[in-house]
Amino acid sequence: MSTQTSERVESIEHLDFTPECCASIHQGDRPRASYITDQHGCGGGPLCIACMKVGRQRFNEIVVLEGAVNCFACKQSFRVFEDCVQVTPL
Repeated sequence: MSTQTSERVESIEHLDFTPECCASIHQGDRPRASYITDQHGCGGGPLCIACMKVGRQRFNEIVVLEGAVNCFACKQSFRVFEDCVQVTPL
């Protein structure tokens, strides 16, 4: 776990409320986040179970079609989800 992710998880552990999923696909109330993600230092945040599942599926689909997933921010290429995104259960 990166230092940045570790600091995020530690700060969330002390909240008086449950973090919500940060994905923009939700309409109305956002579901409870089950994970905190760190996209190799280029983003991330709390995600629900469904969004994590969809994210992994989309990542793998892009790898099959394109050979790798390219980060828009840093331009690195990734072929393995775990190399691109660190996932920590909440």
